[in-house]
Amino acid sequence: MALADITLTDATPTDRVFTFVEMQGNRVIRKDLARAPEIPLVLTFAHQASTIKGAKGFSHLMRLDQTTLDADGVSSYTNNVRVCVDIVNAVLSDTNIDHLRAMIIDCIGTVDEFRAFCKGSVR
Repeated sequence: MALADITLTDATPTDRVFTFVEMQGNRVIRKDLARAPEIPLVLTFAHQASTIKGAKGFSHLMRLDQTTLDADGVSSYTNNVRVCVDIVNAVLSDTNIDHLRAMIIDCIGTVDEFRAFCKGSVR
């Protein structure tokens, strides 16, 4: 189902269940309803037609926003990861999608690689 719950596993590992809460324009927004309201965990998907270097295509967004309390237990900060994909319709194929996915996973696929990337490494 298009709006069914999505379960993702975090690093602890704990399953996080994201439930549909609303649509904002072309964005489908899901939240982990088990989290306290002051520290939301939000998963957003969006898709839209676009023009990529003059060619018709589609842009896709997957975004994960995680709010965390500081050590003071009061100050909250929101961090996010965004995955954006732009694909030209003329070359939209499973093969091209699979190659892009494989290279991104290979680039930041390990914990150490992703940590280094988030701390500013260009490898």
